[in-house]
Amino acid sequence: MWRLAVLAAVGCNAAPAPVEEPPRALGLNDVSFLLPLPEDPAAPVIATVEGLVRENLVASIVFANNIAPKNGAAVAYRDFQIVAVRVDACARDQIGACPPSTDGRLRLVLQPLFLRNGETFAHDIALHAFYAIPAADMPAVVDELRALAALQDVPVTAPLGVNTGVADPAYRERLRALVLAYAGAEQLLKVTVIGQDALSAAFAWRMGGFELRDGAFHTIAIPRLDGRTQQHVLVAGGSVYHVRPSRDTPPGFSLALNPGVFATVTPDEQRFVLEALAGIQNPNKHDAVDVQCAACHVATFLERALATAANIDPATLTERYVSPTFDLTIDNINLRDPRSVRAFGWAGNLPAISQRVANDTAHAIGDLELVSATTNP
Repeated sequence: MWRLAVLAAVGCNAAPAPVEEPPRALGLNDVSFLLPLPEDPAAPVIATVEGLVRENLVASIVFANNIAPKNGAAVAYRDFQIVAVRVDACARDQIGACPPSTDGRLRLVLQPLFLRNGETFAHDIALHAFYAIPAADMPAVVDELRALAALQDVPVTAPLGVNTGVADPAYRERLRALVLAYAGAEQLLKVTVIGQDALSAAFAWRMGGFELRDGAFHTIAIPRLDGRTQQHVLVAGGSVYHVRPSRDTPPGFSLALNPGVFATVTPDEQRFVLEALAGIQNPNKHDAVDVQCAACHVATFLERALATAANIDPATLTERYVSPTFDLTIDNINLRDPRSVRAFGWAGNLPAISQRVANDTAHAIGDLELVSATTNP
């Protein structure tokens, strides 16, 4: 209940919306927040990792696994800071809609930032931290999302992009209060990582994570695999992904990893592969509970590249996620560069948003709009 008091206090100075107006509808940019990089990493937009994920856990998941920048630069615990936020109506531990009256989730993406020639960049490393929002608090949280949406005033139909609201100090402080009301090392439920393997000469990423079980953090088993970490390596001049360990799940995924082999199969087989990639990105078909880590991180680039090579319009894929309300278009480095595997964050100083994140956000809004949110007193 103290969290509700925090949210009410933050909003007490805001003029209430006229009673006769309907609640502000949520758009993609009101539920998923890709924060702009700060001008100075010493002045984070929201907060650094301190107090959000314990240092020993970051050491276990990042430094102990030889995850470090390719350029050999040193990365410290305090270099990580929040670069993206997402609110969801449930844990997404099953496919489809959220069960009613369940705890929500606050998701944070944290990357280590650095200055180069006076400009802020993000290293190719990211933590994804998960925190619970008690079901009883969800109506107030949705109310606050609506209030933030009204302040930011980005059209509901706008595609997902870099957040513009934090340029307003009032908006930024309300978003910070919302995040810090639920994010804390004591409330952390799960944290995952994807980052460059410092021991590999090629572009290679390691993926893994820890989740809270029985009062302690344990490594997470990767769905459909025996392993608890996964590596994918970009080889053959940047055109082929080697993923290990890996399985052909969903069927067709393994063939997608090698465009040269893909080019040799029949048109029907090529469409089958593309349907697999579309399904990987469809929250009504798959989620983190049944898809291996690498799949979601490479599907955006591979679907566009392979569809172009096969002369197949992605809009014709039956497994594709569609929304009658939201513009799910993405146009960023993830579509053009196989070295960008950020799902939601920054590739250097360029925004990186995967198709899966855009789709997940639209899917989440459907559940959030069902939460019985009333205006906070």
